[in-house]
Amino acid sequence: YNVVVTCISGIGTSKMLAERLKKEFDNLNIVEVFSSTNLKDEWLKRNEIDLILSTVYFDSNEVPVLMVNPLLMDTDIKKIKQKLSTLTIVKKKKTIETEQDFYNRLTSVKDYSSAIIEILDHLIIETNLKFKTYNDLVGYISGTFSQNPETLLEDFERREEIGKIVFEKELVSFLHARSDAVNELHVGIFRNKYMIHDDTHKYDTVLVLVAPIKVSKSKLEVMGEISGRVISEENFLHELRNLSESGLYKRIQKFLQQFFNKINM
Repeated sequence: YNVVVTCISGIGTSKMLAERLKKEFDNLNIVEVFSSTNLKDEWLKRNEIDLILSTVYFDSNEVPVLMVNPLLMDTDIKKIKQKLSTLTIVKKKKTIETEQDFYNRLTSVKDYSSAIIEILDHLIIETNLKFKTYNDLVGYISGTFSQNPETLLEDFERREEIGKIVFEKELVSFLHARSDAVNELHVGIFRNKYMIHDDTHKYDTVLVLVAPIKVSKSKLEVMGEISGRVISEENFLHELRNLSESGLYKRIQKFLQQFFNKINM
């Protein structure tokens, strides 16, 4: 089955969901990971998409949509299996790369390279913060990433209203947003001395991803590689809380290097 995975931003939960799907299903071909706002019916039809799996609610006239938890709970797995059993598998057309496809691929590699450099240049790792409340910590993070922290804070809060992502066992929170308050890609790891108690959650480490509203698909894909590693790399969440600042930088750099090597194969 050809599936598309979506979330509101295209940089966070959709990539986590895609990695979980790869672990649980061997009969799904994940064609793309998208922001839900970028999905077009014409594209869905041309790429013979059978199902859309989304972390947020939206509707499609062309393809059935299932809304699931980005961490893919047992109930979600059951729901997907039930939906797949109602779909008819249609033989897909084979695609042949053209000269234009080759040119576009070269352009994408250039864009990927630019994104990786952007992330490494702006990577912020702070491991000795001493905030006692969620508002103070997120306010500090917003000011670290942007000269317009009020707008970024609002965008963080708007995304958090859709659903917070906290890895309870590892005590790590995942904060991400697309925002007009930034012009470039930003990744940050913030480790706090005190445990932050936020509603029913508690954590002392925050992984943060921020991208501009207007940004290329290739750059979103590179950002998504980092959020996807939260799921695909068994020890990454533990490392976020325990590695040194230099160790964390090397870890992120290694992920991005592996990604770049993969797209150039």
